[in-house]
Amino acid sequence: MNGDNQCFQLLSEKSLAEILDVSTRTLRTWRMEGRLPYIRISAGTVRYDLAEVMAALDEKKVNARRTRRLGADDE
Repeated sequence: MNGDNQCFQLLSEKSLAEILDVSTRTLRTWRMEGRLPYIRISAGTVRYDLAEVMAALDEKKVNARRTRRLGADDE
């Protein structure tokens, strides 16, 4: 959320878990480990900006070629 008037979509934990096909427990773990950006609305409520989450996950992508090459070297 920078100063721009860009549209962003805030998602509940349940909604984001459904989109990513993971449990809400996994999301909580990732959030507590600092893997996902989030917005704390109140003491018990968090929301996730879908664009920011996708960007954070995109940074964690592993190059498939590199993975295969590393796997072959391990044998």
